[in-house]
Amino acid sequence: MENFHRNTSCSTGNPGGCRQNMGNMALDTLSLAMGYVPMQQFGRTFDLRTGLQAGTIFPDLHKPFCGKGGAGC
Repeated sequence: MENFHRNTSCSTGNPGGCRQNMGNMALDTLSLAMGYVPMQQFGRTFDLRTGLQAGTIFPDLHKPFCGKGGAGC
């Protein structure tokens, strides 16, 4: 992946150049995804009924999907 960014215009902020140059790359050499998981501090929790409805007992992990970019849930 490092060589891909160095040898294309992706690193210059030109997304069109990225799409054009990816035609030469073997897709099985690219990473599918990169994840980042910050350390969680154990803090307050939902009561059991609320946790069951939310799918987690940890309020910090409760991120409902609203289909509108997170606005208006």
